[in-house]
Amino acid sequence: MYSICVFYYLFFLYCLPTLEAGKCGDDEFFFCGPECDNECSTLHEMNRTNCPILNIVCNEKCYCEDGYARDDEGQCIPIEECPSSYYRQVRSPKSHIHREPLLCPPNEEYARCKRSCPPDTCKSLVAFYDCDSEEKCASGCLCKSGFLRKNAKGPCTPIRECPELGPPRD
Repeated sequence: MYSICVFYYLFFLYCLPTLEAGKCGDDEFFFCGPECDNECSTLHEMNRTNCPILNIVCNEKCYCEDGYARDDEGQCIPIEECPSSYYRQVRSPKSHIHREPLLCPPNEEYARCKRSCPPDTCKSLVAFYDCDSEEKCASGCLCKSGFLRKNAKGPCTPIRECPELGPPRD
């Protein structure tokens, strides 16, 4: 009897996750991870890497691959294909309504309070900025840690690619 119990215990411990892994759909992977997955409808508030739900144990389930999020039907689609209806309406202090995107470009993250000074450009590595400490902040996308823009309108790139740092040394 003991050996049968051990067999079933080992089966559920080792075999069941393998069986579940085969049930994942396209652009998904099986993993023991957080409660949250990337979903188009909540991507700006919570996702696989920014989950406000604390788990005692991990969740064994299918997650969307990086760069993908679940649509309303539960299918993983490229994030850039998430419906544009996933914008939130925000009333500014001047009482006009504007739309904030829920998704930020690659290497950027959404911030409720970002300041324009110092700018998130490579030039800030070598220039001095006398920033106004009273500057009001605004919400929007900014470069993630370790990334800067080569120019004010450009995409966020790794700091090591900033021309201000000079040629790479071997």
